[in-house]
Amino acid sequence: MLTKRQRNYLRKQAQQLPPIVMIGKNGMGPAIVQALEQAIEAHELVKVKFLDRKDDKRAIAENIAGQTSSEVIAIIGHMAVFFRQQGDVAKRRFTLPGG
Repeated sequence: MLTKRQRNYLRKQAQQLPPIVMIGKNGMGPAIVQALEQAIEAHELVKVKFLDRKDDKRAIAENIAGQTSSEVIAIIGHMAVFFRQQGDVAKRRFTLPGG
């Protein structure tokens, strides 16, 4: 579980990131979960853009976070930001404050 300070740090880091995964009219399926899983494994911090299903974005984001063992850092506009810290310390891209 991330602290408020860590979430704020990650939110600031995510501002400059382009969205890697797009969620369209088909919503969340195995392909989306797999794509996000691969992106989180490679990048730790991933931005997802909702092209459709915008009214369901909070529920979809929570569902995806549960399936990928990640945390929803923020939902801003039609973007959601996910984070899961890399298990291998040498491969970590982000050093969380206070952790």
